[in-house]
Amino acid sequence: MDFLDIHQAAKYLNVPEHTLLRWVRQGIVPHKKHGATTLFPVRDIREWAIAKGLHKLQRDEPKTAPNNPEESALVDALQLGGVYQIAPSSVLEEIFEQALGAIFGEKVPTGLVEALLARENLCSTGIGHGIALPHPQNPEFLKLNQNIVGGFLLTDPLEMGAIDGHPVFCFFLILARDMRNHLTLMSQIAAKVKNSDTRKAIRAAWEQSSPQALHDLFVGAL
Repeated sequence: MDFLDIHQAAKYLNVPEHTLLRWVRQGIVPHKKHGATTLFPVRDIREWAIAKGLHKLQRDEPKTAPNNPEESALVDALQLGGVYQIAPSSVLEEIFEQALGAIFGEKVPTGLVEALLARENLCSTGIGHGIALPHPQNPEFLKLNQNIVGGFLLTDPLEMGAIDGHPVFCFFLILARDMRNHLTLMSQIAAKVKNSDTRKAIRAAWEQSSPQALHDLFVGAL
């Protein structure tokens, strides 16, 4: 795994070093300690930055899948995964079990719940405004033929350590074929929810307990 030092990571994120160090202290940015040195895994920093809207895809990070652009589209992935309401629970593991059961039924891939929890332990996937983008750190282990995104409205908001401290009431579970598709989907969703009107519509769907409204918001607009 490749790493960035503090200078490289700050430049990549286009933030002052003192800001990045504050994020490290707050535990909101992926990093590893090597003695007294703080290092930032390139892949984790890249996806974190995309989710937070701090970094745009570069030319070597294509906006569409290399083989079949249609399969990597958010609409197709969301239609395949579906949109659901999650029953009340204050336990993240139970939330993920419900979500995966809704998508896969009784054929949930082995180790996927644990992979999602491990990713949250590394750094919260909460991107702010009550929205999170949970995903496994290494999507390739799933060996999926198609990208899957599931949209979920939580009956009760859940504390997930989001960057703005707000509990999560909606999340999009991203299960991609590979890292390139993963970054594409992350970028598409992050760009969508940066719009304040979209965030208001997502909250309205949650307040109305209406997965259909959330589905229509994304599928009808892309």
